[in-house]
Amino acid sequence: MAFKNIIIKGKSHGTIEGTGTAGGTITPGYLVNLSDKTAVVADDRAAQNVEKTFAIENDGIGDDIDEDYALADTMRFVLCQTGVEIFALVAALATAVTAGAALESAGDGTLRLHTVLSTGSIYTNAIVAFAEEAVDNSAGTAEARIQVRVA
Repeated sequence: MAFKNIIIKGKSHGTIEGTGTAGGTITPGYLVNLSDKTAVVADDRAAQNVEKTFAIENDGIGDDIDEDYALADTMRFVLCQTGVEIFALVAALATAVTAGAALESAGDGTLRLHTVLSTGSIYTNAIVAFAEEAVDNSAGTAEARIQVRVA
């Protein structure tokens, strides 16, 4: 079944939409980083504090969630508040995720299981979302969609 929208629940409450210029290939559902101010890029801050900002589909031109943005495309994103449910992505060969698991940035736009760092650094906003479903992509050769609830 093909899905057309990244946001599952909560679009009218708890999201701030925006547009920007893609700083590379961006897949709707990627966690993105807006800190560059010149381009929107896949979030590269693995296990660190991040804003809960996700690329969404360009439905204004009929694209669904499987249509990537290319470098320099005008793209859409949402800054999500707690409770918004979306389709995010986990990487190929990612550790299996159980329903209810805490997820963090994997540093490439995808999410992964949250791990506690032993470096002494404290990242109070590292948990991006909680899995609403179990997804086992440990043998997958491509990224896989996962339904999550933003933390």
